[in-house]
Amino acid sequence: MSLVINKLRIEGEKYRRTLSFDKGLNIIAGDIYSGKSLILRLIDYVLGKSKINLEAQKELATNCDKVYLEIEVNGKIYSIRRNLKYNANKFYVSFTEFKNLEDFTPKMFIKEDYFKFLLNLLNIPEYKLLKHKAHSRSKTSEVISIRDVFRFCYVDQHNFGTNNFLEKSDSNKVRKNKSALDLILNLILDDKGGIKEEVIKKTNEKLENEKMVYSLKAYISESDIDDIENLDLEEKRVQKELIKLIEDKKTSRKLLLKKKEIQTLFLKN
Repeated sequence: MSLVINKLRIEGEKYRRTLSFDKGLNIIAGDIYSGKSLILRLIDYVLGKSKINLEAQKELATNCDKVYLEIEVNGKIYSIRRNLKYNANKFYVSFTEFKNLEDFTPKMFIKEDYFKFLLNLLNIPEYKLLKHKAHSRSKTSEVISIRDVFRFCYVDQHNFGTNNFLEKSDSNKVRKNKSALDLILNLILDDKGGIKEEVIKKTNEKLENEKMVYSLKAYISESDIDDIENLDLEEKRVQKELIKLIEDKKTSRKLLLKKKEIQTLFLKN
């Protein structure tokens, strides 16, 4: 399975430029500051790169607000649009080539779903790594995205041959490189049964239960009651005292009534 780039287009209200690529090897040549690196950055941008520095690309910012990429995967052609300035987190995919765009309504993806769409196109299963949450024993999952896969086939000219190759200096990315390579080589089984998500759920439930047990033990140890048995005995003792006081109250009322009756009889006589 391969992804072939056919065309790149930048477009604005009164501006449009399209660059076509040949099948096979393409060499981009030109003078310094002629835009060679920008072509690569725009391709990377449509494929999910975080942003384009428009402050450094003033002419692009002035004339253009959309970037298009025509790709071919397994004989099928897709046209992808991403805005440069607004709603840049949305990707618009038309299931056709550039020349037919006006006849098709694009499907809109947010970035996360767009990455899943590209993985699916390339027949790469979604794969998740288990990891601990920051400053916690709880577990969560981390997805190997299409961007992690692209690091093995798209290398920025400034990173090539340096310590930054494959983002080696970025600890948040380097830990995913091995899994991404295993994914490319089809050495990872798809977690169709959701076993990893179940492991996360059960692990976090266990930690929550441990916290609850710890809290209850701390409460009992800090109180005047040593254990549940003593608590039961204390409750029974209080209940007995309460019953006795209620009975004493009833007896006192009876005696008081009897006393009043005697006083009334005495006065009559």
